[in-house]
Amino acid sequence: MAYTTSTNVAMLLNTSFSGTSDPTQTEVNDIIARVEDFIEQYTGRIWSTATTTEIFDTLDDDRLALSGLSYTPSSRQTVFFLKNRPVISLDSLQENVGGLTSESWQSRATGYAGDALLYPGEGYVEFFETQPSAGLRNVKVTYTYGVSVTPNDIKYATELLTAEEVLNAQQGGQQLTSISVGDASYQWGSIKDQQEAYHGKAMAILNARRMTTTGFAY
Repeated sequence: MAYTTSTNVAMLLNTSFSGTSDPTQTEVNDIIARVEDFIEQYTGRIWSTATTTEIFDTLDDDRLALSGLSYTPSSRQTVFFLKNRPVISLDSLQENVGGLTSESWQSRATGYAGDALLYPGEGYVEFFETQPSAGLRNVKVTYTYGVSVTPNDIKYATELLTAEEVLNAQQGGQQLTSISVGDASYQWGSIKDQQEAYHGKAMAILNARRMTTTGFAY
């Protein structure tokens, strides 16, 4: 799910994009996708939703001792940390009871009346009464993570950085006196000022989000 649209970027630049404009609507969408990748890497998380599946080993007492991890009072691993957070929903929790040569995945109940609980903000699943057996690649977790609605400040940061990149692309590394973006024209003296303003506003937003991500504040 894209964080913003080429139409919103066009509004910021006071122009419009189409299949025949320069840049085209498709080219602006490509820039948006690259900016979104940068934002996700910079803030350390996604600002939309995605679904993924992870498969874990369940360690027993001996392997836990070798790993340096401690899970007590159980003699087997009970906590499984997911790669992504925050988690929106735990879509499927399964245990392979057939071994590596003949997989047989059985669903495990989740929730307060089930076998395991999800801690969405922290990003882990914990088994309680009925724990999985020790084994290799025998716990499978399918979950949806991210945020259901992209925050407005992230949308705005995406638009600002995309607008900056559109202006960069139109300059093409040349010292031009003016450039055209869609139906709009910009004089050279104002281009650099606009780019710096766009960049500064966007990075202020992303720096603030980067700090709150570290502290689990979403």
